[in-house]
Amino acid sequence: MFWRARKGDCEILQTSSRGNHLPLILAQIGQKLAVASIEGEQQIQSRLADFGVFPQSEIKIINKSGNGPITILVKNSRIALGWDLGCAIMVQESL
Repeated sequence: MFWRARKGDCEILQTSSRGNHLPLILAQIGQKLAVASIEGEQQIQSRLADFGVFPQSEIKIINKSGNGPITILVKNSRIALGWDLGCAIMVQESL
C-alpha cells in the first residue's frame, strides 16, 4: 500500500487531501514521488523552491521517524524537512 496513516497526523489531512494527492508525511520510505502542490503561504513555497521542491519536481523519501524530520532526496541532494513542511507538501506517485 502506498499511503500509511497514523493517529496524530497533521490537520491538513482533513482539509487538503484530494484525489490521490496526500501529504508527504504519509508516503513510505523509498517511495519515488512527484510533488503535486505545496499548501501554505508564499514564504513556505519560496523556501521549498530554494531547495528544489516545487510542483512537478521528483522526490524520494530517504528517512523519517515519528513526528521528527523527514529526509528526502531531491536532485541528488538530501534535505531534512520538519514535520510541518512535510504536511504542506502534497505528493502523488511518480510515473
